[in-house]
Amino acid sequence: MKIQRLSELCDVSEKAIEFWNLLLFLCPKQEAEVFLQGASIKSRRELEFELINLRYDLLDKNKYNNYEDFLSNYKKSKKKALERLFQQPLNELMLSNFNGDPKQLYLIHKKRPTSWFMECLLYL
Repeated sequence: MKIQRLSELCDVSEKAIEFWNLLLFLCPKQEAEVFLQGASIKSRRELEFELINLRYDLLDKNKYNNYEDFLSNYKKSKKKALERLFQQPLNELMLSNFNGDPKQLYLIHKKRPTSWFMECLLYL
């Protein structure tokens, strides 16, 4: 789905890259359009608040049951495992900032489950 088309549904500029990346990550396929229906009366701040609440729901719904599950996925795909853990899209620059122990990052996230990836890196 094109960001231009979605941008027409609400009052958020196409240049708000982080907003659109998070929306498209949390709302795959047609869900983004459904999320934005009626958004023309909402401000970007209100939409971001709703996105954050959606992220919190998905953090709980998609959380790893234990470290072993996380590590198994991490070995297959570092990016996908970390995106699932944090429920946020991660780019190569963000991933390059983490070269540490995945268990330590997992434990930090368990203590601060709503923290963003880059926030958790501050505690390493």
